[in-house]
Amino acid sequence: MSIFPEVAKGNQLQEGIETQKVADVIINQLKLWGVKRIYGVIGDAIFGLMEGLSRQNDLEWIGVKHESVAAMMASAEAKLTGRIGVCAAQMGPGLTNLMTGLGDAYLDRVPVLAISGQAPTPKIGTAYKQYIDQQGLVQAITGFSRIVVHPNAVVDTLTQAMFTAMEQAIPVHLSIPSDLWTLSCGTQPREPIRIINQIAGQSQLQQAANLMLKAKRPLILAGNRANHACDAIRKLADRWGCGIVVSYGAKGIIPDSHPYLLGGLGEGGNPFASDLCKQADVVLAIGTSWWPEYHVPKNAQVIHIEERISAIGEVIPSQVGIVGNIAEIIQALTEGMTDYRSNPAAN
Repeated sequence: MSIFPEVAKGNQLQEGIETQKVADVIINQLKLWGVKRIYGVIGDAIFGLMEGLSRQNDLEWIGVKHESVAAMMASAEAKLTGRIGVCAAQMGPGLTNLMTGLGDAYLDRVPVLAISGQAPTPKIGTAYKQYIDQQGLVQAITGFSRIVVHPNAVVDTLTQAMFTAMEQAIPVHLSIPSDLWTLSCGTQPREPIRIINQIAGQSQLQQAANLMLKAKRPLILAGNRANHACDAIRKLADRWGCGIVVSYGAKGIIPDSHPYLLGGLGEGGNPFASDLCKQADVVLAIGTSWWPEYHVPKNAQVIHIEERISAIGEVIPSQVGIVGNIAEIIQALTEGMTDYRSNPAAN
């Protein structure tokens, strides 16, 4: 089952856009995750966000007179809908005013994302007006708080924040320096991951197996957290007829003599493994957070298997996440692949 409510089908990304401004990427990702509105008070450190909101009509800005009300409203929405509530405020005093509402969300265990502006990147840590250590401020009542200092880090950081909020039912926080909002971002907004509960039966695991059955160029990416599932991985590779690449820390969990082992993935790995990996259409990532940007496919369907839910969504842009005993999950997926050999798509 998914921990995320149904996302409105009307919230679609603008097509044909390869690079977008940071503000647009954040807005589009919020829409993909089912967010309908942002509550807040405008300040100069979030002018870039306001400009982005003015370029679209799906995500509504609800302006209020005091930031504490904005955070309370975001908390109330999360309680009523089960979706993540979002509030935004100016750096410094704007964020301090959000604290009461974030405390409400923290004590009532509901997911809220607080977005605050921050000083321009060259002024972080200086005596710039209204600058404070925002991560230190919110630490006691959030499960996650980060400052984004590069446009291409925004998707990974936002995904981890939102996933943490939904998985742990807790407020999270992002600081965005005022000079980042209008910069071009080279990464695309990421959809929420469908999480399959660790007590999922065969019928639920079949959702992942269905993706695997459709694969024409399947691949397994194994990490060091899969070291106790070596035999299960080898059996699955044999059934699926796919290559195996490993992260640096996982070297040795599959014998070098194994016919399907392609070697390590990344700058220090097998260069031919990178070429093959980039051609994969379905990737099964097992016990790893290793996803080297220039060595992985851009449009593959990714199934991520982990033993702890917080490891899913950190780095790897997955479509399906499965949490539980890795060896048992792989065995169940292997049993669901009995018809793969007769699948015309695999020929």
